[in-house]
Amino acid sequence: MVEFIKYLQNNFDASIEQIKDIIQNDRFDFSKGYENLIDNLDILMFASDEKVYSKDEFIKELNITKNEFETFIKKGLILDREGGFINIDLQVAKTIWSYIRLMVEIRLLRNT
Repeated sequence: MVEFIKYLQNNFDASIEQIKDIIQNDRFDFSKGYENLIDNLDILMFASDEKVYSKDEFIKELNITKNEFETFIKKGLILDREGGFINIDLQVAKTIWSYIRLMVEIRLLRNT
């Protein structure tokens, strides 16, 4: 157990509170090994003081439609996390969305 805690602290910069949340979470099962850790990464990703965006807030921040948002989710470009989205999700989505718009502009320029 101590090695597991040290692993989470060193590799995920996890706080004791986050590790406690993972271990006490009903979803956590030590018998599943690394698969269980992957299933619980959302707990490590959320800093306690970080802004959490709802789906609607996330869509508004990105200035995209709900259909575009659903496409992001279906293609795995955004992870649909329980409890909302955090700033890193928003930054990744903004980068991807900027790239998509740039590619559309390049195609338009090439066709004129």
